[in-house]
This record gives sequence, C-alpha cells and structure tokens, in this order.
Amino acid sequence: MHHTVGILNIYKPIGISSRNVVDRLQSITSGVKVGHAGTLDPLACGVLLVATGSATRLIPYLQAQPKHYRATFVLGMRSETDDLEGPLFSMDCEPLPDRETVERTLREFVGPIKQRPPCYSAVHINGVRAYQRARRGESVEPEPKWVEIFEIKLLKFCVIAECQAPVRQDMVGKIELQLDIHCAKGTYIRSVSRDLGDRLGCGAVMTALERRAIGNFEISGSTVLAALGEEDWKTRLSPPVSAVPHLSHVAVNSEQKSRVICGLPILKWVRVNRNEGWDGFENGEELGVLYKKELLAIAKFHEETQQLLPRRVFPVS
Repeated sequence: MHHTVGILNIYKPIGISSRNVVDRLQSITSGVKVGHAGTLDPLACGVLLVATGSATRLIPYLQAQPKHYRATFVLGMRSETDDLEGPLFSMDCEPLPDRETVERTLREFVGPIKQRPPCYSAVHINGVRAYQRARRGESVEPEPKWVEIFEIKLLKFCVIAECQAPVRQDMVGKIELQLDIHCAKGTYIRSVSRDLGDRLGCGAVMTALERRAIGNFEISGSTVLAALGEEDWKTRLSPPVSAVPHLSHVAVNSEQKSRVICGLPILKWVRVNRNEGWDGFENGEELGVLYKKELLAIAKFHEETQQLLPRRVFPVS
C-alpha cells in the first residue's frame, strides 16, 4: 500500500473544530488528500478518524462504525443548543430526580429510538444547515430520525457543590451525571441529554463529551495532533483494511488483481475470514478484496453470476 494512504486516529482537543484538524494535517501532508470521518463539535474531544490519500473513499465505512462516548449532563438546566455553547437557563423543578429514577428513565433510551437532531446541528433543512437557520433567528425543527443506542451506563450521579472546581454558580445544587454511551452512527448525544431532561421534567444540558472509540479505533491508540510532523505522520497510519473489519474478506492472486484494478469482475477467490470457502454470500453483499493482505478493493457479490464486481479500488504495491 502507498505509504501516504491510510487512517489516522487523532485525539481532537477541546476548543478546535474537526475542520481545524483536517487543515492542520493538510499543512503537513504535502498535498495528500485528507478528510475526517464524523464531526466532533469544538466543545467535544476524543477520537477523530482522518483518512488520507485514496483511503478517503473509505470514509462512509468509518462513519458507519459504532461509537463509544463518555458524556457529562447537568439536570435542572436548559440551553437552546443543548450544551454550553448557548445561554444557560436554570429550571425551577424541585425536587430533582433521584438516582433510581434517572437509571430507570435511561433504560428507555436503549434500543432503536426516534431522535430529533439538535436545532443547532449540521443536518440539512431544505438545503440549509439547521444551525445556520437557527443563528438567523428562524424557527428550526429538524425531522426526527431512527438511531440506535446499544448501551448506557450511569457512572456518576452527584449534587454539584460550591467546592467543586471549576463550577458555575448557577449549577450549584443541580445534579451532574456521567454516562458511558455505546451507539450506532447518527446518534446525537446532545439530543439524549435534552430528551432525558424532558422525560424527567427538569431539563438537562450536556456539559462535556469525549468520544472514546469508533469501531476498533480506541482512544488509547489515538495520537495528539501537536505530536505529528511532516515525516512521522506516515508512521501513525493504520492500513485501509482496518476501516472495514465488519466485512467478509477474500484474497485474490496477481492475475485477479489486474482485473480488479481495471474494474473487471472476478469469479473465484479464497475466503479469508468467517467460514472457509468462497460461497455463501448474499446478493449485493459488500466484501473486502485483499491482495497480499492489503485492501485492494470493495466489491459487491452478484449471486446470479457468482461474481465479485469491484466498486472502490485502492492502489497496492
């Protein structure tokens, strides 16, 4: 595989946008194409995956991976942005819910749920970003969509005290929650906070968010952006095949490689993972095609002809 093609697992700090990360990497990669897979707001931190070179064509597969977040919510507050970016309003709702009530209510969010994206989000409404409309003072109501939350764990439940530092005075006496959330793509954690506050009747805002994993890319393996230079960034690249662990993989020989590179179908191959053999695929199923253990292409299986039809091809040595 070309030494500039792969996936970077970057730890995005608080205070900069995902676009800022891409711009910084673009400045040190000497013209290599760069793109990120899944925006993190400036107030959030954690895993941001950046694809380089032809691996940018794998961004949709990276975005489709499940995600793991650690979030902090404060009960008894509201915000138009559902986080600390907008003005905060204290809610008069005594008594605040107890831990048992919160845990019981959180269980209602596990599974496939219909979720309305935040008004200040990047979703399009009639071709315009929702946050752009909201900032112009327009009434914004994004359409709810189906998302899935696999697991929510309540790690901390405490009343905010004046001795906590740093602490906003208007948050003293409110309840702080820390949660681990494992979810599918497209889930807005700010919306979870807003909807939890609505169901509890006391309001809630998200005050911190860290993305701890996307698929197999974990925070423990991430690289601080400032540590990357014009040469060593290449040594931090994960191979393109790491973007598609969920696909079945098949291996081809040099003759078949030539056909795949030209976009031509192939008839036989060697199955690499799941069950041995080369049959048993579903019509239209996507598979990773490997040559010498490197990702050569993403192909679709055509049941009637028993062929693999290359769809996305990547240069390999």
